Amino acid sequence: MKMVKWIIFSILILCLVLFAVSNATEDADGKPQPTEWTLPDCGHIAAASYFTYTTDEGLSFVPAPKLRFQSYPFGLAVLDSPNTLLATNIVRDPDINCNVLFRSENAGCRWEEIAQIPVTYALWLEAAPGGQAYAWNRGQPGFFFYDGRDVNERFAPDYLLGFAVNPENAAHIRIGTHHGQLWESFDHGVTYTKLGNPVTEWFSLYAVSFDPENWDNALCSGRGVYLTTDAGQNWQAVGGIDSQKDVVLNVVYSTADPSYAWVRANREAVPEYENCMMVSTDGGRSFELAFNSDDVAVDQFGITRRAYMTNAPVWAVHPVEPDVLYYIYGDRRDDYGTDFFRYELSSDELSVTHTDALDGIGAIAFNPVDANVMYVGLMQEVIPPPGIDVAKDAAKDGNADVKARVSPNPFNPSANINFNLSAAAQVRLEIYNVMGRRISTLVDRYLGAGEHVYTWDGSRFASGVYLYRLQVGQTVQSEKMLLLK
Repeated sequence: MKMVKWIIFSILILCLVLFAVSNATEDADGKPQPTEWTLPDCGHIAAASYFTYTTDEGLSFVPAPKLRFQSYPFGLAVLDSPNTLLATNIVRDPDINCNVLFRSENAGCRWEEIAQIPVTYALWLEAAPGGQAYAWNRGQPGFFFYDGRDVNERFAPDYLLGFAVNPENAAHIRIGTHHGQLWESFDHGVTYTKLGNPVTEWFSLYAVSFDPENWDNALCSGRGVYLTTDAGQNWQAVGGIDSQKDVVLNVVYSTADPSYAWVRANREAVPEYENCMMVSTDGGRSFELAFNSDDVAVDQFGITRRAYMTNAPVWAVHPVEPDVLYYIYGDRRDDYGTDFFRYELSSDELSVTHTDALDGIGAIAFNPVDANVMYVGLMQEVIPPPGIDVAKDAAKDGNADVKARVSPNPFNPSANINFNLSAAAQVRLEIYNVMGRRISTLVDRYLGAGEHVYTWDGSRFASGVYLYRLQVGQTVQSEKMLLLK
């Protein structure tokens, strides 16, 4: 009888083990991942609307309510608490002009304000275990520690250039500061131990990145790029970058495979590739060109987009594919919209999607269950006019069902573009030539519900094929028009 009970007990234990294993998830390296994390499941973003997500690399975004105030999000972090994200955003309205800390506890479908941080410069986020995080800025000595409840201010020994957090101990951090000096703290940044030597005392540097698997390996960028493999005891200039002429503005290791590292460089030594992205496949010992600002890609509308580069771009390395880099360009201040570039080193392929529905993207993060779910922080420069209830109209505006028609088509010299709005919405109507150059913007403002007609006069243009592009909220329609003279 005892034997029978023992057998039954053993079977029950085995069943529980098998159940746990079957419900566990693993990443590409077989490392266990939090089983509590899920994919977001929402038709639109609720409450605070400074953040949304895409599942098709920027081709479309889950609708979020139009923002009432200027918004500059720079920090996004996925925490180890179930379905929890943290974000920082500079909000400017009549009552607020500071960084606001937001949290989502349902995988990004609803965001709520949890604290205000009294600084107006950008704050990036580094996740820490136990649902905690650090907020910091390159070029500032002060930073902030979020312990899951409160925000506590801390200070570095010098201006910060890089930040790393031990994934098993939130109190253990390593930072890089002015001149490339490395420091370590085991008490959330209250006290520090100096590590090794600075890279240089003669000129300022811009960024430090730590190998996520071995903090003794670090890259420091400025006039050239320098590598240490012994926690700053020794530094050496890396190959492929001229340490006398090339200015490297940012550097980052891949978290999926630290043998990959990426830099944003201004290569004065190679003028034809002056503004470019470069990549290393040997842990940062040498770099080669990935793509530059003269490279182009064709977006989903057949329009050619150039990979223009700012000095401080929003970019992100794919969390599973270390040879894939995402790069953001553009905002509505330039009357352009936003380009969402994707570069893959293995195929040397640059692709792009474009949207005018966003004023820009300030931050990117990835869902830990599925990296195809990419969270983004929404920039907001253009404020809707008074009297528009943007929250009420958001769902209609984001999923607008609109059909435009051109008459006559072919035409000479002018054509009418008609469309009907079921509700008030932000509308942008443009004309492009076949080379992808925008030649006219017929309307870019909020319009009321009902029938609308806009006329494009092609009398100054040659015969040929043109395209109109109509965007209502986040819905886009385009169609060819034939001008025959």
